[in-house]
Amino acid sequence: MTKLDKLYSSINNLEELGLELTHEMLLECDKLEEQIIKNEILPALGQDIEPHWNTSRPKAVFQRVVKEGISPSEGDMEKEVK
Repeated sequence: MTKLDKLYSSINNLEELGLELTHEMLLECDKLEEQIIKNEILPALGQDIEPHWNTSRPKAVFQRVVKEGISPSEGDMEKEVK
């Protein structure tokens, strides 16, 4: 079970037991979810995707997508090419 699975499972288990999570607790869960995605999932996806990445796109765009967790628009890609 991944950390993200554990987080989701923990939230579901607490709700099933009738424990209502406070707004602050939900905010902390959101922060943890974002941290896990940014620090663990995106880098792993980047390693899987990199060999298949379209080589005509600049490496800087790929690095922005993986390291910053963004999804560049076509306009952003055109700016990187120029």
